[in-house]
Amino acid sequence: YPDIERTAATTIGHTAPHVKEASSVPEPSTIGREVVSGPKPPEPASVIVKGRPAKSAMDIAPPPAGYDPREFWENRLRKNFNLLGVGNVMFSERYNKLLYDQRLSVLKRVLKRHKIEVKGRKVLDVGCGTGYFTEFYLDQGANVTGIDVAPFVAERLRRTIPKARFITMDIGAGKPSLTGHHDLIHVFSTVFHVVRDDQFNHALVTLSKSLKDGGFL
Repeated sequence: YPDIERTAATTIGHTAPHVKEASSVPEPSTIGREVVSGPKPPEPASVIVKGRPAKSAMDIAPPPAGYDPREFWENRLRKNFNLLGVGNVMFSERYNKLLYDQRLSVLKRVLKRHKIEVKGRKVLDVGCGTGYFTEFYLDQGANVTGIDVAPFVAERLRRTIPKARFITMDIGAGKPSLTGHHDLIHVFSTVFHVVRDDQFNHALVTLSKSLKDGGFL
């Protein structure tokens, strides 16, 4: 495994003041910024776009024309419905499994450190892919709903993991349509795939509206 463990703590208090944050680092001074154990990375250079500071990387490098996330992930997962399909295609499936197992170990530490009880709770697994984390939450006794942008995911997982509920949905587009409020929303390595600013903001609003008061994102 890499020597440096990196976790991101993201707050969306401006859209959901009731959100409690679960990060792997509990100190209040770290909330709302990226936490890195090891050498501190250099600060990104300031960028001016059309006479103003760039709001994000999207001002500098817009997504490719014609990019359709649903089509992209549908085709990719139909070819490889495994951890290679949802992971890094530069690595083997075995190495991707090791990386997912490492993420799971981080998740377990976060849940334990923040005393987050999963049993009997409503969990939303966003970008559920092959159901790796869905199965973990089911094993802990949670009631799980998995959502993914690729229709093939729900089609496949409804057969292989019948105890969970699966929905095809793009959290970055369309009217927020998630029903019910969830105790915990799992978005591990997901939202950075939403490559447009407006859709990214829409995704955060959608998720925050789906979270119970006092819930964890």
